[in-house]
Amino acid sequence: MSSMKIFDDSVYIDILRNRLTDPFSLAKARIHPLNLLMTWKTYSSGHGQKGQLAWNVKSRVKYILEDAFYLLFKSLDEVLREINGMNFGATDCALPMIYARERKIPADAFIVYTDNETWRGKTHPFQALK
Repeated sequence: MSSMKIFDDSVYIDILRNRLTDPFSLAKARIHPLNLLMTWKTYSSGHGQKGQLAWNVKSRVKYILEDAFYLLFKSLDEVLREINGMNFGATDCALPMIYARERKIPADAFIVYTDNETWRGKTHPFQALK
């Protein structure tokens, strides 16, 4: 819509604001907060991710999308408080292998999810795999 200059007319910006800042309309539309986040970030960049579509970013539209995101994701502050309060210490990537070996659990593969902390502890993961 922006590439077609629809938001050059403030009437359409008002329609967008009325739809996206009304909690009832947002709930009825069943828009996922992450979809709205992607829309907000893509719109704010002034161009699409694929192809050559581009537009002039209107600050009013950008702020409407931002406000709508925070309306949808009303538990965001609570989530951030909870995450910030967690103690993410160093990760011992060898622990799953050691655990399986000690309990004689057969495994074809190990998948380790980490926050990029890869402290290896006493045993390096490749040694634990041996």
